[in-house]
Amino acid sequence: MAYKINLNDPRIMSSKDAVNKWEIDDSTLRKKITNFPEGTIRKLGRDWVVTKEGMEAVFGKLKNEELLKMEKYIINYHTGIKNEVEVNHLLEAQELAFDGIAYTQENITIETLKGEVLSIARWHGTEPDEDDDVLCEVGKGFYSLWSEY
Repeated sequence: MAYKINLNDPRIMSSKDAVNKWEIDDSTLRKKITNFPEGTIRKLGRDWVVTKEGMEAVFGKLKNEELLKMEKYIINYHTGIKNEVEVNHLLEAQELAFDGIAYTQENITIETLKGEVLSIARWHGTEPDEDDDVLCEVGKGFYSLWSEY
């Protein structure tokens, strides 16, 4: 299964944004580049791009981490299986749902605890066309990218 990376994910940031969030000097980050876990930092052109995971591994949790509000969502696979998850962002719930995708031939929704649908990955029981936005292929069908509901 292929997974498309969402560059709008707030856990991916420029090194400039990261040093501001962690309240460190940019030279401190540059000195510790080799300490980052593989895949959590990368140079693009003249700039570094880092993940929250990498920053936490090297510099610890954010000082203002308590400001990041955890939210509860329901991942509904519409097969009788629903998972309640607690995450910082809807994107994290979508990633967890992706990890649980199986050949169910049902849409997958992310919902509030009250059942309000926030996001949906629609099931298509055909092979994708070239112009389809594919989240992943399963069997002879595919799930389309997450969309707001």
